[in-house]
Amino acid sequence: MKNNFDRVAYVYDYLAKWIIKERKLREVQTAFLGCMHPGARVLIVGGGTGEILEWLPKGKHLFVDYVELSAGMLERAKLRTAQTSETLFIQSNALVLSGLYDFIIAHFFLDCFDEDELPKMLKHLSNQVKVGGKLLVSDFCHNGKRKDEFLNRLMHLFFRLFANLSSKKLQNIRAVIRASGLVETHYQPFDRGQLFSAVYEKRL
Repeated sequence: MKNNFDRVAYVYDYLAKWIIKERKLREVQTAFLGCMHPGARVLIVGGGTGEILEWLPKGKHLFVDYVELSAGMLERAKLRTAQTSETLFIQSNALVLSGLYDFIIAHFFLDCFDEDELPKMLKHLSNQVKVGGKLLVSDFCHNGKRKDEFLNRLMHLFFRLFANLSSKKLQNIRAVIRASGLVETHYQPFDRGQLFSAVYEKRL
């Protein structure tokens, strides 16, 4: 099965914090979480071991659908606490789910897809965002620096071997999102431009 992280579920957090410093990992993923309003319906796709649940804004009583393909990742996510939020855990491919959400969170998820799959996934996610709703994205991006580009290729190779990753190389994620019709309203680069966090809004 493509993009299934079961084999790395129990070491994923250690790998992520080795590749990206722990403080930086949290900083990039929480950059725009504060924009969510109380009572919002939220979809988290490919949330992995669920650390994002502990970082959701407090006191807003969010209604969260947490979708993860890997059973191992999902079991670890269920051990996390999303304070003041109600969370439904769903093991599924995000492409087969339907619903309407105020916010969709896709952190380090879109880089899993190749050049043919990424536009399809973004079209599907765009269809699930309400008009006026937002897609929150954090991910890797090309910065032209040789060391970082080598690390991106190495990561793709590792996850292709151990998670059957469909992506063979990092896509220009921001460009593909904009091509899907979503409007980029906020953008912030991190770590020499190797990482970014951004907000995309669905408009009429």
